[in-house]
Amino acid sequence: MTPTNTTNPLNPTQPASAVPFDYLVYIGRFEPLHNGHFAMLRQALAQARTVIVVLGSAGGARTVKNPFTADERRQMIEGAVAAWDAARVADLRFVVVRDYYESARWTAAVRAVAGAVIDAPAHGTPRVGLFGHFKDASSGYLNDFPGWELVPQPSFGQLNAADVRRQWFEQQGACKGWRACCRSRWPRSCASSPGAKRSRPCWPSTASCRTTAAAGRPRRIRRSS
Repeated sequence: MTPTNTTNPLNPTQPASAVPFDYLVYIGRFEPLHNGHFAMLRQALAQARTVIVVLGSAGGARTVKNPFTADERRQMIEGAVAAWDAARVADLRFVVVRDYYESARWTAAVRAVAGAVIDAPAHGTPRVGLFGHFKDASSGYLNDFPGWELVPQPSFGQLNAADVRRQWFEQQGACKGWRACCRSRWPRSCASSPGAKRSRPCWPSTASCRTTAAAGRPRRIRRSS
């Protein structure tokens, strides 16, 4: 599919053909998408015709660490981008990869799913970059993709998804915590996405969530009766 954008939304005087990359690969769990992720995504879209969003930790049961399905996360991201610049939603490609707990296998899986959506231009080879932020030691994977030009980004604030999840659980029940997190940390449209709304009732009591986290083992979180 040919990307539809004709101008760079962060610099409307710049035509889309002037952006440096054909594709930027942006890997994340987005559990949940927050304003830091969204700021990075806008920067990626400003530098590429197409952004390939790799949704990690896909396919498993809901846990405290991974509360959203890949499809719910996709809906959050699409909703946030649509509210910012609806035309750019067509320039997103979503792929999923499960956890492998072995670096080489995980890296190969990311290359395979991203490579499947990269189209060669009419002339030459597509310019592909890897977009990300070196947050801590867990970001070392950004060095594991030779051939994809690394495009490191600064931190956009001090947000991280673990803090958003923790705040959600600790504020007098899931629904109240959800609303408080949304107001301060989430793209406004993200919180109202169908995926986000569907996930809210799936959370048990805060005490039960803490028990699950302390146990350190995945457990399906079921809808309470």
